[in-house]
Amino acid sequence: MRLTLASRHWWILFILWLGATTWASATPGNRIPPLPFPQADKIAHLLIYAAGGFLLTRALMTSRNFRPAVLIGVSFVAMVALGIGDEIHQTFTPGRRGSDRGDLLADLLGASLGIALSFWRHAPLPCPTHPGTPRPDRAA
Repeated sequence: MRLTLASRHWWILFILWLGATTWASATPGNRIPPLPFPQADKIAHLLIYAAGGFLLTRALMTSRNFRPAVLIGVSFVAMVALGIGDEIHQTFTPGRRGSDRGDLLADLLGASLGIALSFWRHAPLPCPTHPGTPRPDRAA
């Protein structure tokens, strides 16, 4: 796998996201400010994992020439694993509950949204003369 300057940027951003998410997950419950409304944490999980899904998909998209279905599958499976790992990690954090199915569902919905958004303007379009290959002007 050959990393271009663009793919390096996406990978660095994803690794920073991963570090920030791990740090936030390790924050003890007594150091988390009160929520402004019930279930606000679900919205936070959704937005955080949307960012992660977007960054991971863009990093993969710029690193390799995956078929879209493979790219979506790899990104989604990786984000599911990260969401499960985050919930397990929180069970070892003082004052945190972890193993919250609602949080995990919000993580997966957010990751799906981020993955979908990464394709919105950046997905390679098939070449009209050679179906199945990206057009040169839209290659990632």
